[in-house]
Amino acid sequence: MPEIHEKIREGLHMKGVMVSIGRIVIDFTDVYWDFFNEFHKRICHYYGVRMTVGERGFQYRIRINTGEHFLHLSYRLVFAPKTRKNRLRIEAYPKSLESGSGEEGFT
Repeated sequence: MPEIHEKIREGLHMKGVMVSIGRIVIDFTDVYWDFFNEFHKRICHYYGVRMTVGERGFQYRIRINTGEHFLHLSYRLVFAPKTRKNRLRIEAYPKSLESGSGEEGFT
């Protein structure tokens, strides 16, 4: 498995085409507001950041950026019907999610 991580970091070569992973995006569907509400309070408190409310794209956003590492959390698409279950999107650099690499990522 370490070989795979090394290839991802360097970029994958396929028939003369270079492919690299710039960021990882994970979408969770049907996430309850009660879960997100508690989750955002804890993560904002821990990292000392605030949630922003937008009118386009995702309604609720949390951005944590340390320069080398970043984590973006987005909840509830603005155009989606109002329900208690919505989409939660997590975005990060692959390097920010690594553990055991000798560098501190998000834990």
